Amino acid sequence: MSQVRAFIEENGAAALVVDYLTADDLSHISWSGNPAHIRSVAEKLKAAERGEVEYLAVRAPDGSPIAKCVVEYSAAESSGEVAQLAVRDDLQGLGIANPHHP
Repeated sequence: MSQVRAFIEENGAAALVVDYLTADDLSHISWSGNPAHIRSVAEKLKAAERGEVEYLAVRAPDGSPIAKCVVEYSAAESSGEVAQLAVRDDLQGLGIANPHHP
């Protein structure tokens, strides 16, 4: 079992840090999709720099991204749309992308 999985099982997903995904993270998210997807993420990060979207990362205790999603606000004035949501395969089912998971 990975150390990250053990940490989450012991402390819960709420103990993980959520912050912004950055261009420096791109080389660490190959688990989230193929090279075309990573290029799409890079484009969304440029949109985030312009303030058009927010790209969030859930981070392992060592700071590496283990989940990510983009929040786009252009669909409706008072809400956002979540897209490009991905969680590392070995960490699925632990409530990382579902805050109501037991």
